[in-house]
Amino acid sequence: MGNNARIKQVVELTHDVKEFTLIAADEFNFVPGQFVTIKIDDGLPATCYRAYSVADYNSETLEFKMIVKIVEGGRGSGYLNKLKEGDKVEFVGPSGKFFIQERETPIIMMCTGTGIVPFLSFLNILKNSKRTVRLFWGLRHEKDIYYEDLLKKYKETFSDFDYYISLTKPENDTYDGLKGRITDHLDLFSEYNGGDYYLCGNGEMIDQIKQLLGDMGIDRIFYEKF
Repeated sequence: MGNNARIKQVVELTHDVKEFTLIAADEFNFVPGQFVTIKIDDGLPATCYRAYSVADYNSETLEFKMIVKIVEGGRGSGYLNKLKEGDKVEFVGPSGKFFIQERETPIIMMCTGTGIVPFLSFLNILKNSKRTVRLFWGLRHEKDIYYEDLLKKYKETFSDFDYYISLTKPENDTYDGLKGRITDHLDLFSEYNGGDYYLCGNGEMIDQIKQLLGDMGIDRIFYEKF
């Protein structure tokens, strides 16, 4: 069923990532991990739709957030990048079956780039959970990091949460965090064998991690490719 939304706010999180806060015209049912499909109404002849994960949804105000990476030449992100506060978009959804499994075992979330977005919605409902929660996030440069203040807050307030950011191309010699791909740090998450592993990002990364986890005897793997 179609819906439409008005853009309330646009925030530049990094040089190529924007946060869109939208207000839906009609209420919708949302399960953390789902996405909405936006109609790319750019005037071109062929109808085009693009799916974007929802980072947060407030059922009282009907506000929801999307995090969009602006890709040069990308039809979907190019369209959204031109929108301003007050503009309207059409969308379908939410859709998808990338949900948190109701268990008491550890939750290990692994992502690259904007693959963190569905995990932000996961974290919103895990605030009062006693489960062990770990987030591994792969990016390229320091300038690509966003929402770290929020992650630090969760680390302070959650019962058992920690996060790790690994950069493949750190630009500063003073950077003392993890380096390389998140797959280079198996030692950090191998201790959670028996937990639920959630993967989100590009297909190559997901296939590689699934293989590595499988080799470790881990089979409770849930993923969303984009």
